[in-house]
Amino acid sequence: MLPDFTLTGPLELVLTEAQPVKLYLPHHADAGLVRRIMLQPGAALTVHNARSVALRRPVDLPLPPDSFVANVWGRSVRGTAPSASDSLSGLLHMAHGLQQQALDRLASAEDASKLAAVSLEVQLSGGSWFRTAAPAPGEATPQMRVRRSVGAADAIELSVQDAQVASRGEAALSATWAWPVPVAQPAKLQRYEAVLKELLARQGLDGRQQLDSLSLAEVVVDVTTLLSLEFEVEREGGQQNVTLGEGMFKLGQAPHEVWRAVLALKPEGSGQVAFQPLQAQLVDASRSTISISPLAEAMALGNATLPEDMHFVYPSMT
Repeated sequence: MLPDFTLTGPLELVLTEAQPVKLYLPHHADAGLVRRIMLQPGAALTVHNARSVALRRPVDLPLPPDSFVANVWGRSVRGTAPSASDSLSGLLHMAHGLQQQALDRLASAEDASKLAAVSLEVQLSGGSWFRTAAPAPGEATPQMRVRRSVGAADAIELSVQDAQVASRGEAALSATWAWPVPVAQPAKLQRYEAVLKELLARQGLDGRQQLDSLSLAEVVVDVTTLLSLEFEVEREGGQQNVTLGEGMFKLGQAPHEVWRAVLALKPEGSGQVAFQPLQAQLVDASRSTISISPLAEAMALGNATLPEDMHFVYPSMT
């Protein structure tokens, strides 16, 4: 299962199928059969034991500041790598801009329950549940209310009191967090800031050109089971090179090789599982091998002695 994660509105959560959900506000609330959950501004939920999360439709991202793009261009020209202490200015600017887009879109909709700038599909497990959470770092968990969406029997809306929403805007903007994930640590966001900078550097901007648009087309976060194993390859004399796993394992000329591999287990239909090679490493290779009998091995360990009537036959040296 995925680790627990928290999402802050306004956004839409759509379950892969309609099902009864366990909802804690913090007391247990019977929400009935639910397929769609709309988080209103200021509402936040922690999701427990989810199997996967995916972006349901592409999202147009706010463009990073011109100064940020110019800085990335300057580093690429000088060949200077970003340092670990670099700020998250690009990512945080885009996250706050995307949050503002979601708020504006929600405010302009005639029916707020039918429009969401960001929509996520969540696959739950049998032990999944939702719990209300703080909408931003350092803030208290607000009191939430749940109601059925108009015209949708399997949709619910989670919202907070208007006074609570109004009192939290300044603190949320000053905190170092990227909407809609308020509990993500800044250190973990550095890798995404690095990806953003690398993406911009590859565009070949000359410092005067500007980005036309930037969109997030697909995001999928799911659970992957990894299998680590070690195996030996024995080759008979005269056998040519062998290639396994679509080029993953390129066996050499040595008669005996030891490999260490990491495979991903991908579930398929009808209960079948596919094995996808992710990494392979040649650990050892030798030109010749020798087999040791169980008796010789026991003697080497001091657990056995030669019988008195055993005679050695020495090979002729002529």
